[in-house]
Amino acid sequence: MNTYLRSVRRRLYLPGKLRRQELKLLKDRIDIMLQEDQDWESVKTDLGSPAEAAEAIQGKYPQYRKSPWRFLFLAAGIFGILGLAYHLLLQLLLHFLLVHGVPEFSISHSSNASLGIIGGADGPTAVFVTGATVTGSLNPEFLLFLILAVLGLAGYFYLKHYKTK
Repeated sequence: MNTYLRSVRRRLYLPGKLRRQELKLLKDRIDIMLQEDQDWESVKTDLGSPAEAAEAIQGKYPQYRKSPWRFLFLAAGIFGILGLAYHLLLQLLLHFLLVHGVPEFSISHSSNASLGIIGGADGPTAVFVTGATVTGSLNPEFLLFLILAVLGLAGYFYLKHYKTK
């Protein structure tokens, strides 16, 4: 019975409180049918498949339906999460190669300072080139992927129970 109710619950596109109320009514109806000495198979035959039961419940509330935009938001959220993962893995890989990794790619702190001095000791660009860089700073790509992931997933969950006007 619990498997049947879970299957019906997955197919309902109603707000949480209303969905719980309808599932409780369905459970009470099933309990009454079982107490009247009906076996589970005949109860399932009377109610129909979980998809049919969910469609019957959903039919009482035509104002709630799936939003056509929610999968666009889901795709944007997934794209943002994949972009964040790619960005972070790339930074970790570069950090590992430059600091701990392959000897020909690794740069020590003293050579880092000399590179900055050689590249920027010839005028006003010295401040720009030799300025300290923060390796974990939020650059525009990271912020773009973060905003895309948050807005995409928030939009998906908001539109999951879309109510028409």
